[in-house]
Amino acid sequence: LVAAIEAGWFSVVETILEFVACGRASLNIVCHEWTPKGIGGAGLRGSYTALDVARLYHRDDIRRLLLAHGALTASELPRTQRENPFHVRKNQDRGDNNERSWERKENEDRYADFTFVDWGEEVQMDEEMELAVQEVSKELKKMSALSQADYSSAFK
Repeated sequence: LVAAIEAGWFSVVETILEFVACGRASLNIVCHEWTPKGIGGAGLRGSYTALDVARLYHRDDIRRLLLAHGALTASELPRTQRENPFHVRKNQDRGDNNERSWERKENEDRYADFTFVDWGEEVQMDEEMELAVQEVSKELKKMSALSQADYSSAFK
């Protein structure tokens, strides 16, 4: 959703919001840009949502659409407790496991909203998402045949 907003792909945003409307996706997810030191940093955003990105990129038409679907800013949502994914991955790669008992001691949302996929790995999608990606691909291929002026206006 964030990438579609950044690119100005209104139709992709609409498609994702259809998933939100039927309960198959979440709209108010707080995203973070991480470094090994933590959230944010030089040139990185701290906490943000799709609505924050629409405002940042001046996508007023998308912003209005998101607001109509109940989008909130990161400052309006509760702060989640997450482990730094760089630390989690480092520990996973070493095989470290700090849990010595059967009791779960971590936060329920420890891995919420982020997934580890190595570059080049195939991401698993259900049929509905595969269809959405295929439709977006078709739309983008059609746009590549446009003149530069038409191509630029297609993002608006």
